[in-house]
Amino acid sequence: MNEPLIIPEGYNLKLLPNTELLFKRNSYIYLNGGHLESLGTAEKPIILKPLNKSWGGILVSRSKNKTSKINYTKVIGTNFFKHKAINLTGGINFYLSNVEINNSDILNSYAEDSLNIVHSDFVVKDSNFYNHQSDALDSDFSQGIIENVLFKNIDGDGLDTSGSKVSIINSNFKKI
Repeated sequence: MNEPLIIPEGYNLKLLPNTELLFKRNSYIYLNGGHLESLGTAEKPIILKPLNKSWGGILVSRSKNKTSKINYTKVIGTNFFKHKAINLTGGINFYLSNVEINNSDILNSYAEDSLNIVHSDFVVKDSNFYNHQSDALDSDFSQGIIENVLFKNIDGDGLDTSGSKVSIINSNFKKI
């Protein structure tokens, strides 16, 4: 992607199995009022990665009516999200937007928070966070479940839960 992928307000984005998107440094995905479905399978995962070193990541904002779903998806090399006056510390951001992440890998993030969830309900299951320059998962004023998740080679916090209520089940933290 040479340009940002900005979904019109209130519309959704659905990525189908076997999709691979390559992003230039200043490109990103932005949804305001819509939800994201990244519906890969074990045999046909979805891959979102940079063309070079990093890309601008994802923001799903104000989508409380329907939960975003990320299944069998690899998100690689995100950096801080920037869109006009919006400057976020996360590479993948959910603000007032519920999300379920299953069987997915979030890898090699350069952002302050590789996954930042704010004022949202979330579930992260059977997934991996590897090789992040700062925090892996930052949950602010949210409620969530983290189950069967591996956090490995994280140069900041593996998990930061400011004002959140989070259940952590059968998860591992290595080299944090």
